Amino acid sequence: MVFSLLVTTALAAEPMIYAGKFDYAVPEPMFDKMIEFAPIPSWNFFPNLTRFVDADDDGTPDFIAIALGAEGGFGAQIRYRLNHAENGGAPELGDWYWCVITDGSGEKIFEQFNP
Repeated sequence: MVFSLLVTTALAAEPMIYAGKFDYAVPEPMFDKMIEFAPIPSWNFFPNLTRFVDADDDGTPDFIAIALGAEGGFGAQIRYRLNHAENGGAPELGDWYWCVITDGSGEKIFEQFNP
């Protein structure tokens, strides 16, 4: 499993980063909720569940979604915008767009979007 974790400092903008195709920073509001439900070392990144999402069916992925999970059956997903270069170069990871945490029964216990 490819996984890295950075612990927050007082000046850090994002408290936790998982490494995969991109470096996925966990949005701070989500991080705050994640640690309410399970300690940081319990949250694992599942790179094999990473998916590209083509929201407008134009053949170009608009988002990339990652999956996380923790002891107690907690699950999480974060979708990040993909920024595409006009010259057709490789996409770059944009800001996060949507994040959700579910409990062991699959019930949503946290969800947030950003503009």
